[in-house]
Amino acid sequence: MERMRNLTYNTSVTVPAPPVRTLVLSMLTTLNEKKENEVSRFEMFPAICMISTLYNPTCSLSNPSTDQKDLQRLCMVTKPCGGVLPFDIKEQLNRRGLSDIVMTAGNEKALLSLFLAKMQKYEPDVIVGHDLSASIALLVSRMDKLKVANWSRTSRLKRTINVGKVAHNKAGQWELTAGRLLVDSRLSAMELVRSRSYDLSELVAQLLGDQRENIYASEVSAKFSSSQQLLNLIQWSWMDPWFSLRVIAQLNALPLAVQITNIVGGVASRTLMGGRAERNEFLLLHAFNKANYIAPNKYTPNFRRGKQEKEVELLDGANNEEADKDDKEDKSKNKAQYSGGLVLEPKKGLYDTLILLLDFNSLYPSIIQEYNICFTTVPHVKDGDELPEVPSSTLSEGILPCEIRGLVERRREVKKLMKGEASESKRKQYDIRQMALKLTANSMYGCLGFQQSRFYAKPLAALITSKGREILMHTKDLVEKLGYSVIYGDTDSIMINTNSNDLKQAKKLGFEIKRQVNQCHRLLELELDGVFKRMLLLKKKKYAALTVNPDNELDTKKELKGLDIVRRDWSQLAKEAGNAVVDLILDPNLSRDDLVAEIHESLQRLRAKLEKGVDVKLFEISKVILWSFNDYCRSFEEQLQQLTRNPKDYHDLKSQPHAAVACRLNETGKFSLRHGDIVEYIICEVFWLILSSFRLLPLIKDGTTNSAMQRAYHRTELEQNPDLKIG
Repeated sequence: MERMRNLTYNTSVTVPAPPVRTLVLSMLTTLNEKKENEVSRFEMFPAICMISTLYNPTCSLSNPSTDQKDLQRLCMVTKPCGGVLPFDIKEQLNRRGLSDIVMTAGNEKALLSLFLAKMQKYEPDVIVGHDLSASIALLVSRMDKLKVANWSRTSRLKRTINVGKVAHNKAGQWELTAGRLLVDSRLSAMELVRSRSYDLSELVAQLLGDQRENIYASEVSAKFSSSQQLLNLIQWSWMDPWFSLRVIAQLNALPLAVQITNIVGGVASRTLMGGRAERNEFLLLHAFNKANYIAPNKYTPNFRRGKQEKEVELLDGANNEEADKDDKEDKSKNKAQYSGGLVLEPKKGLYDTLILLLDFNSLYPSIIQEYNICFTTVPHVKDGDELPEVPSSTLSEGILPCEIRGLVERRREVKKLMKGEASESKRKQYDIRQMALKLTANSMYGCLGFQQSRFYAKPLAALITSKGREILMHTKDLVEKLGYSVIYGDTDSIMINTNSNDLKQAKKLGFEIKRQVNQCHRLLELELDGVFKRMLLLKKKKYAALTVNPDNELDTKKELKGLDIVRRDWSQLAKEAGNAVVDLILDPNLSRDDLVAEIHESLQRLRAKLEKGVDVKLFEISKVILWSFNDYCRSFEEQLQQLTRNPKDYHDLKSQPHAAVACRLNETGKFSLRHGDIVEYIICEVFWLILSSFRLLPLIKDGTTNSAMQRAYHRTELEQNPDLKIG
């Protein structure tokens, strides 16, 4: 074979990737309904009773097909815990022509063995699903408990060790599926779209405009009572993998991951697991290696360091107290330890003149290029808190700005090709490529300020943000010298009061400011990002505005930033009331006197509506669960134990209503709420108990006195308990 150093890569030749074998899967669980003292702790956890798959042997990496004609269906089913399969199920399957694609197993262990045999037969290159980390954790847990043989068929690497010894983290997940790509619709959506929740039902509604039926684990056993209900359940089970595949296709997640992998020179399986710092690490490793630099060691927390390294520290007289301090710092949240972007003090008020919004394109990547900021150009300082000097203009271009420049130039070329391309499929491919280049370039700064990055460099990150603050202040001063007021500014943008209602004149002013600012810089570019026709500026990072299309004065749109009414942890009723008031404030046809009267009238109408009664769903408050991923991944058994009994990150459930509600819901078996999920709850009314001493005590259904934080209940709990009232 030719030596590696003699091999060259011809960038002018582009050969399309061959088709891949893709398996989309979904697992259905049922609960053991026996009493806790009659079974072991483990048997109280969900058991797998059905695995449904969709298989495409010739899937395109650049455009995965969601056409059901291209997908081979298969469902493997076994009896639920303590139940049996309908006696006539095989007869019904034959009658409906489903006997070839629905296979029955005697028990859960046989079901898992059948699934592994199918994995070996299909040999998929790509596995698609929703929340695959949870599915894999469940699969490993059950295979370990039931002592299922040949568990390593989930990967292309034959293993003989016990599956229980595989780590329950990202590395373990990678090991369990070695040789296959995992495409998780939940993980992809969390990176590419902003959603109220990332469960499959929410994504299907938001991205696909479709509706998904929910069937909870506690309801599954009842579906086995007749062959007709079981057949309906089987048909339903094929919808989840299909929805996952459609979400992936809608987001272009697979081709985007392939493009990012090609750009950074990484491994596709790692790219698909998320983590922008790791992608940037691959890109910079290649760049520094090409320039004959030795890269720094990969970050490892103190508690993971080897015994030998710790012994060396002790020999060197390392202070134990300092070591303990370092351990605590490693476990703390990785917040930046330097000043970030500048936020100007807002000039609060309601503005009915045109406001210009101007911002810098890709501020931090542009600063890196403008000032040639790199490990190779910025002198190292012993004092980590001291701000380094800007590199001399005589120095040659550093590796970091060179890489960013390359990404920007490649994206510019791709966008040119996209504009001149007539083919829709080609334009889509170009769009995916330019998006991958954009995501990579914009995340380059992040690896400098991320403590767990191999290329973490606090002095460089501090220097970049320092120049950003300096540039924003310089822009503000320049605008004020022209005689205009800067009413607000944040990191890379400023807002300017034009004192005019003439859109044409306002645009002219914006272009003049843009020209003068851009003259002061070599690569930094200020652009006109928007025009506000009416604006309510409340405080830093909080405003409501009516944006107007610069090319069409009649085309307006409401924009809200940071206001409480856009928060997820506000009830729908509060949001509707707040939006109604904001709409009145932003109405350009209302005078200030009329505005106050209209707001009073709106609130009176709301009160009348409440007195008549409204849907209980309007009172629901939503909150995100912030349990850590590592706590969840230890094992499926521990995960449920922690969520239902003592979540690590919520020591006091009395002051965390969403965590308390999540624990109760998970105990019912109808929910599996965890890190990142949205919990909806309603604060219920206090019933007052009159004591003989004429004292009043708040009382709820269980006879205990609780604060508002402890009176949080889910809508399903209200439906089941008529004593609970909304307060």
